[in-house]
Amino acid sequence: MVSAGGFVEFTNGQFVFHNLNLEFPGTIVNIKFNFNDSKHYWMKSETPNMDDLL
Repeated sequence: MVSAGGFVEFTNGQFVFHNLNLEFPGTIVNIKFNFNDSKHYWMKSETPNMDDLL
């Protein structure tokens, strides 16, 4: 994620923070999905309905 004066990476279970020399006028988020993962995920506050996944 890039925003304002820095960016953060999450790779191999680690967060890495970087500062930018200039102010970035916005936010960019890059998300990578593993479509080979056959598990199901949901938030702790949700009650999963396996019949209504899509």
